[in-house]
Amino acid sequence: MQNSKRNLLLFVGLLLLAGLFHIIEHTIHDISALGEPHYAVVTLFFCLELVIYTVLIIFWIQSVHTRLLPSRARNYMVIVALLMIFYLVLRAYKYRIAGEDAGLRLSWYAYYIPMTFIPALFLMVCIRIKKGAAKLKVDEKVFLIPAAVLSGLIMTNDLHHLIFVPEPGLSNFIGKSGTYTYRVTFYITYAWIVLAILAGIILLIRTFGLKQKRRLLYLGGIIAVWVILTQLHTLKKIIEFTPPYETPEIHIFTMLAVFEFAIRQRLIPYNENYAGFFASLPMPVMITDKNFNPVYRSAGSIDLEPGLLTEALKAPIYPIPDGNLSGRPTIRGGEFTPGVYSVSANVGMGLNTNASLDGRRAAEPISDNIGPVHTAAGSHDIKGPTAIANSVSKVDHSLATNGTLLNVKFPEDAVAGRVGRDNLIGFIDGYFAGDPMHIQFNIMSSKTMRAAQIQPENYKDMLVRVAGYSAYFVELGKELQDDLIQRTELRF
Repeated sequence: MQNSKRNLLLFVGLLLLAGLFHIIEHTIHDISALGEPHYAVVTLFFCLELVIYTVLIIFWIQSVHTRLLPSRARNYMVIVALLMIFYLVLRAYKYRIAGEDAGLRLSWYAYYIPMTFIPALFLMVCIRIKKGAAKLKVDEKVFLIPAAVLSGLIMTNDLHHLIFVPEPGLSNFIGKSGTYTYRVTFYITYAWIVLAILAGIILLIRTFGLKQKRRLLYLGGIIAVWVILTQLHTLKKIIEFTPPYETPEIHIFTMLAVFEFAIRQRLIPYNENYAGFFASLPMPVMITDKNFNPVYRSAGSIDLEPGLLTEALKAPIYPIPDGNLSGRPTIRGGEFTPGVYSVSANVGMGLNTNASLDGRRAAEPISDNIGPVHTAAGSHDIKGPTAIANSVSKVDHSLATNGTLLNVKFPEDAVAGRVGRDNLIGFIDGYFAGDPMHIQFNIMSSKTMRAAQIQPENYKDMLVRVAGYSAYFVELGKELQDDLIQRTELRF
């Protein structure tokens, strides 16, 4: 946590230093225009700015690669950052290196490659933040198509003038203001840029919800700073002064700030400060070392001595006197008996449960009855049906006199034929040799279930085993359908 704060302060400090260098550079440039030129000094400060900006972005890429778990969102963020560096290098080439008209013009055209692709990738990041690793009906990469088309039209503008139309008779067309007019395609390009970024911001807000006032305040603060910095360039037309940053740098580091907001607010799985995250959990959880000394404790954890935890290896313990519910009388004259099953309520319970340490994101279903957790990011049952049976059989089912329930899903071809039948029979016999209570099956692939979601009229008679009951798949709510689809397809 301390390293994170130190790195943030260093990042901000270098960014402020670059802004100071920019002011110095332009001040010296203005003095040079009135007398003796100082090109070497101006170039030095320009290069120092470029180096700082580039180093900051590279540092951020490295930190993202370290902090974030492998995902599409992380990959898209890295590509965005690389395009930002490309944009900065293009500006340096245009203003400090290019000498020929063609070089100046083509570097100007090339600006629009990052300008069109970065909003597309930003939107793709926000889609992945919102949807996690869930498979979408239409892949988010489709948004790269308009970016590619628009940037391609701009790069080939000399052939058709569909974007910029130079003044008649102009021999040195280099993109200088006032020497060209716009075609409608240019306005379409800017509409694409604005709409892609706006859609991404809306998706981010929908990810955490309007009730999260603190998150809204953070995001609103980032946008407010962006507005203030961009308006300084409008103000300098009235009052003569040098803003600390040019517009491209403002856009670049505002987007990085939005990404950083999403990371630090844990809208993306974040591989840092798990101790602080764990300590904030309201549920009573404690992680110990092998000697049962507490290593991590949640806010609601119970104070237990190592000796008491050692006893728990041999028999159940009740750290709260008379805290056990089993056997207590109910209001109707019966008694409470424990059961390890949620039927289909794991979906509804998940909707009201924050992200958990097993990799579940907020609002995703909790574990499927006594079985493993399966989420949009993947399932925990990765070693096959026998491993699940062995794990579940280790539980003393006699303690759950109200029953236990294990859901298992096989695709049709996994149990087809005599070999598939014998494997299934052997699996069931092996499972009940461990004295469990209940197992039930869906012999159906996720592919078939997804097809039923898309064309329910063709699957009206398709029955599925939900949890303790069967139902027509097309009559279930989408959340429950998704939960059935996400159950792992097991094979022998």
